[in-house]
Amino acid sequence: MAELRMILLCDGRVQSFVRDLGGRETVHAELARAHAEERGLRVQLESLTQATSAITDAVARIPRPTSTPCSWSCCCRRRR
Repeated sequence: MAELRMILLCDGRVQSFVRDLGGRETVHAELARAHAEERGLRVQLESLTQATSAITDAVARIPRPTSTPCSWSCCCRRRR
């Protein structure tokens, strides 16, 4: 595909310009694909954000132990 522009000069001659638009169409197609991919990634990110929030809420609802700390060498031992 090409763009053609013609100008009639005052002495009767015609000056013309031809510009190839093939590269522009390719760039527009690539840009459209990139936008579609970005929309898909945004949907995935929103889904992950919701899952993270659900996990955080579930972990917050886990009851804390009220008995003596465990004997494992973990964070419980450091609280003594």
